Amino acid sequence: MTKERKKDIFVVIFCLTGALVSLNFFRMDLFQTIAAKNVEPVGTVTIRSNNVQRRFSDRVIWGRLFVESPVYLGDLIRLADHSSATLHINGSDIDLNENTLIRILAADEDGKVIIDLSSGSLNLASGTDIEINLSGRRIEAAAGTVLTAAATEEGVSIQVSEGSIEIIEESGESRSLNMGEVIVMDTE
Repeated sequence: MTKERKKDIFVVIFCLTGALVSLNFFRMDLFQTIAAKNVEPVGTVTIRSNNVQRRFSDRVIWGRLFVESPVYLGDLIRLADHSSATLHINGSDIDLNENTLIRILAADEDGKVIIDLSSGSLNLASGTDIEINLSGRRIEAAAGTVLTAAATEEGVSIQVSEGSIEIIEESGESRSLNMGEVIVMDTE
């Protein structure tokens, strides 16, 4: 065999090995997605427009959410410009506005769900068993509460349209907001 022929065989074997490794990664990713279907969802996407994406807690790849897509604990959900989505979780409706990033977390064994709002804004029509984490502050909404929460680089704001909420600071301090009240806090 000539030297050129050995190089050609090496390149072919190298490319086939790369293709087999890629195919194996695809197979593992596919089976991980199928296995995720066996997990109980905490809610669904009821309305969606434009670019709404989800990343499973144990994944790196973002996938698109569609109407009636299930959402799971640990999911990261992000919305692009001119996009919106409504999540239905534990009897609560959560309207996510454009440029918003949230994570769905479990608070405890009782089934309470925490929405961790990293950036953007949301509107919450509270059913039961839902809480918002906003820059280290826990917001517990009473049943029937309607509120708007926003997190930006400058700070956070919360406006209560109906009902009442309890804001619990990291230090353990708490304060209440009732219908028609607004609170705006800067990063300091």
